[in-house]
Amino acid sequence: MLLHILGSCAGTEPVAGRDYTSWVLECDDCAKYWFDCGGAAARTAYLKGLDPTDIRALFLSHTHLDHIAGIPLLLQTIKKQQWLVHDPSYQALPIYTSRPQILDAAREFFICERGNLAHASPEEFTLELHELSAGEIFRDNNIAVEALPNNHQPPDPATGKPVSYSFRIFCQNMTIVFTGDIANLDEIAPWLQQHVDVLLLETGHHKPWEQCEQIRLRGWNIDQLLFVHNGHCIFDDPVTAKKRADQAWGKPVIFSCDGMTFPLLP
Repeated sequence: MLLHILGSCAGTEPVAGRDYTSWVLECDDCAKYWFDCGGAAARTAYLKGLDPTDIRALFLSHTHLDHIAGIPLLLQTIKKQQWLVHDPSYQALPIYTSRPQILDAAREFFICERGNLAHASPEEFTLELHELSAGEIFRDNNIAVEALPNNHQPPDPATGKPVSYSFRIFCQNMTIVFTGDIANLDEIAPWLQQHVDVLLLETGHHKPWEQCEQIRLRGWNIDQLLFVHNGHCIFDDPVTAKKRADQAWGKPVIFSCDGMTFPLLP
């Protein structure tokens, strides 16, 4: 089982060598599960040898552009791969999102380009919408995914529904928590009070050493801490930031970079 970082940057101005947030969980059967899709995530994945037609599902924590703007390029990459290998077997991309209207926006790109994706011919794939809600949202032979609303964005004013989520993934006896963007760690405390093998924690809105100290003081049982969605408090002085975070947590943390791949061993 592998964890691939496609983009490690928060929604700041463009940063050299960094793209916006996206990561992939790859299981032993090569099935891939995408979490967020910022920037040129599809390009990075393709150049790493990650076949886009192996995607089983795409989970979107929320719809800020640094987390979703790469979706049209991802869809185009899947279509190009089908054409390159003459394999029409990839039929549907399930997308889990709090805002179903983004699928309409994605389809518009293809209406402008070469036909309506919503009325695709049999050899083309379609988009399969799943609206996020609290609790288990996905399960197959490899993984189970739970969603938990957070306070990064206020609820939809028209419906009152949450629009910003964190995810917990169970895979091969491991528990992985992806915070998405959060206001504070208390929002996902119910998950962190249980054992977590890998915590993917955003720093675009927080100082990593302060988060590390909070985790240590709470006594939460987290084996590995991986910072994603990173901001200037890391980019401006990564050596000092890493030293302070390690000291605050009491053991080494990992600051993710674009293109990193981590083996996950149960």
